[in-house]
Amino acid sequence: IKRILRIGIPATIERAIFSFYNFLYISIVTRFGTIALAAHQVGLRVESIAYMPAFGFNVAASALVGQSLGEENPKKAEKVVYEALKMVSVFMGVMAIILVVFPKYLVMPFVTKSDPNYAEVLRLASIYLIIVGISEIPLGWTFVLSGSLRGAGDTKSPMYVTAISKLLFRIIPSYILGFGVSFWIIHIEGMGVIAAWLAMTLETFTTAVFFWFIFKRGKWKYIKV
Repeated sequence: IKRILRIGIPATIERAIFSFYNFLYISIVTRFGTIALAAHQVGLRVESIAYMPAFGFNVAASALVGQSLGEENPKKAEKVVYEALKMVSVFMGVMAIILVVFPKYLVMPFVTKSDPNYAEVLRLASIYLIIVGISEIPLGWTFVLSGSLRGAGDTKSPMYVTAISKLLFRIIPSYILGFGVSFWIIHIEGMGVIAAWLAMTLETFTTAVFFWFIFKRGKWKYIKV
């Protein structure tokens, strides 16, 4: 029971933190208006299709790393991760190109032309896809590396990364850059919802970097489950 709790509790806390930060993030996006929110939802719907391959690699990496470490073969586990990173980079790279090059065509099926806000939603949702498209490969790396750590029994690292990265690099920048801030000699003009999307992309990159350093440190290979 202790082993189950040692692995399960951090994973549960991570999901709770993830859900809470997503709630805050959507709350920020909502304050930019109904058109911005509609564009965000449309863009997110399209992107969710694009990053489906990353989910598959997440599950595969987790299972194969766990199996390799169960065989007491950390070198094999490390090799599995590198191979998964290569493959997910190819798949997500293709998805990134599609999102960046053909954003309007991907958005059109989800927007009604009779809607008076059609043109603006189409424009903003297309910008959303271009911005997130830039971070599709780092997103794929995040899926693979986090899945690998969990497969090794390290559920604490993903919890810490989620708690720190989403707050410092998504939530706070989204608010400050989105709405602007004036304090003493500091004055930043608000950029609107686009700032929130840029912050989300920034957070994706930083999360991937955090997971990469944790992976390279190698302590996950010697965790006793």
